[in-house]
Amino acid sequence: MQIFIYPLTTLLFFLYLTGNKCNAYINIIIKEKLMKNHFVFIGDIIQSRRITDRAQVQRKFSQAIEKLAKSHGHLFLSPPTLTIGDEFQAVVKSTANLFLILHQFEVEMHPVHMRFGFGLGSIDTPLNTRAAIGMDGSAFHNARTAIEEARQLGKKYALVSSINKDQSAALKLLLSWIDLNLQNWSNEKLQIFVWNRQGKRQREIADILNISQPAVSQHINKPIFALLLESEQYLEKQFNIFLQGNKND
Repeated sequence: MQIFIYPLTTLLFFLYLTGNKCNAYINIIIKEKLMKNHFVFIGDIIQSRRITDRAQVQRKFSQAIEKLAKSHGHLFLSPPTLTIGDEFQAVVKSTANLFLILHQFEVEMHPVHMRFGFGLGSIDTPLNTRAAIGMDGSAFHNARTAIEEARQLGKKYALVSSINKDQSAALKLLLSWIDLNLQNWSNEKLQIFVWNRQGKRQREIADILNISQPAVSQHINKPIFALLLESEQYLEKQFNIFLQGNKND
């Protein structure tokens, strides 16, 4: 038995010739062909209502968002944008170094703590390249569900996706492991992790943080440091594989 695979244009032309009743099928095929994969994240200040000097924190928050947009603008399709008083969101072009830039943001916001919701899915409206507002689709809905999950469960990071359930479950499990290990890290320890990921030497990190080189070495040489780095980079790679599905159109 021979199976013939026709190009999309031939298939659409055939459906058109068979009559108007096939228009619905044509629309479905076109929609699926044009659908893009997107990654959206929402950042949220933890327990923002308990902050006493809200005006100062709000200024700090706005400055950190602006700095993120300027220093890593090439990583975004739609730049980090303040949406409500204690939240911001962005549409990501590439998830390379995703956790690195989020950790940098967390360091900027210290001692205020942050949580992040990741959404994998589609954007069904025109992309707004100037600000991450005025758009809709499953990527945004999933990010919203993820940030609510993080809020309810006391997590730093949460993921909701529209990909294969088994694959999604594996990614969520790894993210939960990362979250569990980073929950109680001090700001200094997180900074050591960030600078180390950027390739700084132990002596350089010690000088930046004004601590001893042995103190830096004590953290970096722990197996958990390398394992966390590998885990974050693996997730970044898997998220990018999802985004690279766009190149097959």
